[in-house]
Amino acid sequence: MLSKEEYQQYINSPTWKQKRAAALERAQHRCAICGFSKWSRTLEVHHVTYERFRHELPEDLVVVCTQCHIKEDKKRAERGAVKSQRALHAAQLDGWATKVYGEYWKERHDPEWVEEQFTEWLERRAQN
Repeated sequence: MLSKEEYQQYINSPTWKQKRAAALERAQHRCAICGFSKWSRTLEVHHVTYERFRHELPEDLVVVCTQCHIKEDKKRAERGAVKSQRALHAAQLDGWATKVYGEYWKERHDPEWVEEQFTEWLERRAQN
């Protein structure tokens, strides 16, 4: 995970400043969400994802005003939470299925059927 210090160091670097300027140019100095220009609101460059932090592709960056930036940060956090929940569910399913059906359960059983069995098991467990 990235520390605040590492983040700030990068955001203040010449490399980031060039990427930021390029993003603003591509967006014609307008918020991609509400359309306000640099003349009406302060514009910022938002990371859609941090997967390629320091090596961002143009599509990883979007120009937004400060108000829209707050909303976009919340959306990114929600997407991250959903992704984490899915990963947790998949890991729990795999662990349960491995214990119940063996190490090669994916090769021997229909994964949808196994997931149904897992869901039923969870429901029974919640009732107890």
